Amino acid sequence: MTVVIRAGASALPSAAGPIDIRPLRPEDLPGVLAMLRRCSAATRYRRFHGFSDGVDHARGLVAAPSETVVAFEGGRCIGLATLAAGEDDHELGVLVEDDRQRHGVGTRLVGVLVGAARARRVRHLRAEVLGDDAHLLVALGRLGPMRVVRSFGVSSAVVELAPAPGALGRSR
Repeated sequence: MTVVIRAGASALPSAAGPIDIRPLRPEDLPGVLAMLRRCSAATRYRRFHGFSDGVDHARGLVAAPSETVVAFEGGRCIGLATLAAGEDDHELGVLVEDDRQRHGVGTRLVGVLVGAARARRVRHLRAEVLGDDAHLLVALGRLGPMRVVRSFGVSSAVVELAPAPGALGRSR
């Protein structure tokens, strides 16, 4: 995967300094694992929909090419987001450590992946959201028209993405 981030485009101001969002690199694994250890069991449960330390997932992301971006603040990993290709849509997964949630980090991570998806003409994003993550459904709804199916406390959201600006006139 190649994600192009213009200089300064990924800088998100914070009290601890700017937040750098970039594609996941193998050398980021220790920072990602440290972030997973800082996350509460509830936060990891919301991301993985089960009890997991997330270590195998993180190692798998580094080992296999995937669309994954990380957020670093002052050399410390504070977030991770992945876009996994499916047959009819792409699944979005986001994890932000507890202390940095609700500060725009997840929104910025998703923004980078959505930009890459739109540039590749991905039409639909899917996210499985647990019942207590209503704010995430609101954020996903800002990306485009959304269908939500709720079953057993899980909302399956499918967002229809508009093409990237300037992509309408391109030939296929």
